Amino acid sequence: MRAGTVSGDIRLAVRDPLRGLEASSSSGSIRVALDPAVRCVLDMRTSSGSLDVHLPVEMQTMTRRHLEARVRGGTIPASLRSVSGNITVTGGGQ
Repeated sequence: MRAGTVSGDIRLAVRDPLRGLEASSSSGSIRVALDPAVRCVLDMRTSSGSLDVHLPVEMQTMTRRHLEARVRGGTIPASLRSVSGNITVTGGGQ
């Protein structure tokens, strides 16, 4: 699954089976709701925004601008990038 925008927000509801995810925004926020069955590796990066994850993860890397974490033991890549915006990942019901 791929989604991108130059000036605007991205909101995605992701269901299983996930075969890969790439979302990017130059000037906007990204919000992703993961279905409880989705297993993946989050790779979140922002230049001037916040990174928030509201579900249990196995943290691998965490800095102010980069977060990498395994969700439910998954291996499928989920890449989320924003130059100027926040990135938020939640469980599907949140």
